[in-house]
Amino acid sequence: MDIQVKNIDHLGIVAGIVDQIGIVEEIDRHIKKHPQQIISTGQVLKAMILNGLGFVSAPLYLFKEFFVGKATEHLLGEGILPEHLNDDRIGRALDSLWDYGLTPMFTNIAMLAQRQVKIGVESLHLDSSSFSVEGKYERENSESIEGVRITYGYSKDHRPDLKQFMMDVICTGDGDIPLFLRIADGNEADKAVFARLMREFREEWDLDSIYVADSALYSANNLQKMGQLRWITLVPASIKAVKILVESLGEETFEASEVSGYRIASCCSDYGGVHQRWLVIESESRRARQLEQLDKRIQKKLILAQGKLNRLMKQDFACAMDAEIAAQKLSQEWKYHCLESLEIETNLHYSQAGRPSKKPAT
Repeated sequence: MDIQVKNIDHLGIVAGIVDQIGIVEEIDRHIKKHPQQIISTGQVLKAMILNGLGFVSAPLYLFKEFFVGKATEHLLGEGILPEHLNDDRIGRALDSLWDYGLTPMFTNIAMLAQRQVKIGVESLHLDSSSFSVEGKYERENSESIEGVRITYGYSKDHRPDLKQFMMDVICTGDGDIPLFLRIADGNEADKAVFARLMREFREEWDLDSIYVADSALYSANNLQKMGQLRWITLVPASIKAVKILVESLGEETFEASEVSGYRIASCCSDYGGVHQRWLVIESESRRARQLEQLDKRIQKKLILAQGKLNRLMKQDFACAMDAEIAAQKLSQEWKYHCLESLEIETNLHYSQAGRPSKKPAT
């Protein structure tokens, strides 16, 4: 009997989880296998997952070499050999996934896993990331090829010198499991798409969740687009109503929070024509740091103000009124200080040199 020993390392566990979720079946349900194909698109994707989660992964052009010496029939299915995982088959599989739509396919698989593992979806978090890339990306007939635009935009990884693309993700609050993934143009703004992505995701999947996002979500236009969705976000401090509210809140407005070191004040707002509840959260530690920084700024400004005042005191003016106007103008330039009292000294000036005459000085 000819006995062959092949290694699977930890990939047997990964393959078992893929089979438990039903990823291969889900993909093959939407992308049918051609009668002449030995390996289905779902099995190709399973092989890519195994490659990506291997101890040592291999680039796509060395894809079949990765599986040499491994029990591919045990991991992927009966009759599947490393030579079947060539770059032509991988390319056709990727084309099929692109034609179907990467975002809906990802969401189908993610929701399938969510239902099996029973991950909580009480809250869903939406955010975006930018991925910088290098290269010119010049190709013929690029205008006729549909896809994301790799271009310059706001770089979240602090590389504005590189072109980039964006990725939008909706994750569960329970375990940070991604349920939605979308690749977008490198210059796309979060504020322009966040509300639409939430609404479309809610229409596709009937989840009574609270959607959480950063301040890019908050605008009058987005609030109206979200309709009956439940959401939590940060209100930008640049909004005039926020500045007025923060400045007008008294100490008696704040209440102790369940979290030590924080106080909360609440009020209602109709910004953007949508009734909503605002929470103003005060951190004791942050307030202490801000007060310390404020003291330093005040001391620095005091030194500058004293220097300008000393220079003003050495100036001569034609009359008391001119001196008062100059002092008031200087006081208005100061943010943290002001002149409380002003004393003007009169100095006699004579029209000509020599011994003063008995006539009144001018």
